[in-house]
Amino acid sequence: MKELTIISLYKKTIKFNQKKNSIILLPLFLIFWTGYSQVAPGGVTTQLTIWLKANDGIAVADGVIVNNWVDKSGVRVNNATNGGELSSPVYRTTGTKRINFNPTVEFDGINNGLNFGNDYVFTLAAQAGLNLFVVAKPDITSAAKTAPFVFDFGFYGDRGYGFAIGSHRSYGYTSIGNGGSEFFTTWAGTSEPNVYNYDVNFGTNKNIIINNLVRATSTISLVELDASRIDENSSHQVTSGPITIGRQSKSGNLTFSNNRAFDGLLGEIIHYSKNLSATETLKINSYLAIKYGITLDQTSPNNYLATNGTVIWDATIAGAYNKNIFGIGRDDLTALHQQISKSVNADGIITLSTDTNFTANNASHTAITNDLNYLLVADNGLNTQFDTYISGFAVYHMNRIWKVQKTGSAIASVNIKLDNTEADYLLLSTDAVFDNSDTKIPITTDAFLNIPLENNMYFTFGNSICYENGSTGTPVSGQNMIISTFDATASQSWIRSVDNGMLILGSKTKGFVITRMESPETTIISPVEGMLVFDTDDQVMKLYNGTSWVVLEQRCH
Repeated sequence: MKELTIISLYKKTIKFNQKKNSIILLPLFLIFWTGYSQVAPGGVTTQLTIWLKANDGIAVADGVIVNNWVDKSGVRVNNATNGGELSSPVYRTTGTKRINFNPTVEFDGINNGLNFGNDYVFTLAAQAGLNLFVVAKPDITSAAKTAPFVFDFGFYGDRGYGFAIGSHRSYGYTSIGNGGSEFFTTWAGTSEPNVYNYDVNFGTNKNIIINNLVRATSTISLVELDASRIDENSSHQVTSGPITIGRQSKSGNLTFSNNRAFDGLLGEIIHYSKNLSATETLKINSYLAIKYGITLDQTSPNNYLATNGTVIWDATIAGAYNKNIFGIGRDDLTALHQQISKSVNADGIITLSTDTNFTANNASHTAITNDLNYLLVADNGLNTQFDTYISGFAVYHMNRIWKVQKTGSAIASVNIKLDNTEADYLLLSTDAVFDNSDTKIPITTDAFLNIPLENNMYFTFGNSICYENGSTGTPVSGQNMIISTFDATASQSWIRSVDNGMLILGSKTKGFVITRMESPETTIISPVEGMLVFDTDDQVMKLYNGTSWVVLEQRCH
């Protein structure tokens, strides 16, 4: 929304050489547009003091060191730079170094860092607290690395505050010598990306919240974090330092605890000098979760909110379909425009894209045309086996089922890629029970294209039942060799002849064992086309097709 600013200048009286001279200034109104409403995380603008995001504010290529990370809060004088740092982190835009197709900044866990120099952030009692949000993917490190700081300011311990994220635990402290405390999560931690929230409430408590679930709480009597409670300095000194990203602020004892520096990928860092309401917190967490493909914890149902407060994913409507929540969407007041997405969870198996490219960075895809449009999906958490038969469709459908929640009409269709290669069809249903009245869409090359997903729709994947139509014409009476364990005189259905057959094996208690060997590719010197063996190394049946040995596997097209 645009804002209009009006400045009015009125009558003034001034004196020259003891003579009173009056200058009458007619009312003058200066009218001008000051621009659009401030963009902020989750649309929460009040007391936003730092906003660093890897997809906006870094002007280098993949693999190049970051010496300047531009702050997007609109209130900082300085950016986060490498001034006085031992070394700089590296910009990453490809492969597994991204988080949900978004770029990151990689810190080495030794001495990479950035800082704001003489640009400080103090939080006074009137602001009641502070909140720090971080999207991070820590590398697996030794459990001895107990203080891998992603954010730190001042003198670690007595006079400062900071937050550390590692693969074994998260840790936070606030000015211990002034009524603060230090504490860490009892949660073992993870190397997967998460949304971390360090929530400090003056005079009461502070919390480490991960994916919107409180993981640790500590009581504090600290009433503010002003200059008297932080040993600030524009450069790293032995017992003081600047606001620092990726390492400890002070220079003293930096190498303690296996280096007090973050080891891993950072996607975003957000700092508020205030207490946030539950709604404000949920808006910010929703923005970060959708952008980075992270599922907010559903131990207690958590909705997802747009910047205007609209519920864009309703936990009650979702019910059991609350696993691996992710999707695409556009929300201009939080600068969100996610055009390709995949859950970062280990069992996330589908990718949604606005076009047919399923690998390029988020910014490279077809745009979503309108603001405040979302398409989010979540699944029931079941396995990915094809066990449920659909009569009339001649397919088995996957046990895992997804449910759609859609806001707005700008996302008319979406393209879907499934990691599982056994699916031949995508199945769409208005309810969770799939039958032959539902829609069956065949795969196109290796994806499902232009799928019209609508609000509250369900979808899953189908695997065909393989069969070949029989030959037509009159069969030739069989001239057979029969090997059987059946008793021909005891009415055990002795098979005497099979039309068009040459060899019959019959038994209810025995099995046929084909030639077994290790590595037929090297063991058989001169294979013959059609030769069939069981490879005991790979534990599969292999057929020689005249050129090479191929694995026999079910394919239905």
